[in-house]
Amino acid sequence: MNFGNLTQEKLEKEKTEVINFDVGGTMYKTKRSTLINYPTTLLGQMVLDDRDEYFLDRNGRAFHYIMEFYRTGKPLWPDKSDGLTCEEVEREFEYFRIPLEKEHADTLAFKAAANTFDQIVSAFEEVIKRMYRNFDDKLYLTFSENGTSNYKGVQRIFSSLGGKEYILLTTMNAQIKKKLENTFCASRLKWEYKKVESFFSDSYIEVSISYFINPYIIAQYSKYS
Repeated sequence: MNFGNLTQEKLEKEKTEVINFDVGGTMYKTKRSTLINYPTTLLGQMVLDDRDEYFLDRNGRAFHYIMEFYRTGKPLWPDKSDGLTCEEVEREFEYFRIPLEKEHADTLAFKAAANTFDQIVSAFEEVIKRMYRNFDDKLYLTFSENGTSNYKGVQRIFSSLGGKEYILLTTMNAQIKKKLENTFCASRLKWEYKKVESFFSDSYIEVSISYFINPYIIAQYSKYS
């Protein structure tokens, strides 16, 4: 028996089993067998040839979540700290033809809602910190159903929400109130919400934010202004 030939065959097999992906400049390495376990997906079909290196002009960071699916059989979704949105990852799942079952889609919807909640809370937190820096103890904001809202000079802060403030406030008011009042409890922050319906013009929401003037907290937020 020629053990030298067997060793060479083993090395050649291992070499062809390992596949390298360059995804938008980000390098990944995996096994061919990991991908062909899902033969109906794009990658499962791509790796049926003998190539061991591929370049994909796709989102290199999101491809991490594609690899996690092939390794675990379950979708993994980013959180806020990842710098990616669930929508970005979902687009990659669609491109690589990875089907999402209903429970996975429900998870995506939950994650997307959580991301949106974080966005609007972060926007209001920035507004409140600006209030501290300006020594304002009360602020009124109005959010119109048609998107023409009165932001009192803080339009930039809400720009990432794409005009969805009205619907988000309508559906998440209680959660936003609880989150902000807990975060700024030391200054006894108070959140008041009022929805005004009108037959002659667009409905709108009034938000009033007020707090007790605490010199220590004001100094904390004014320090780096």
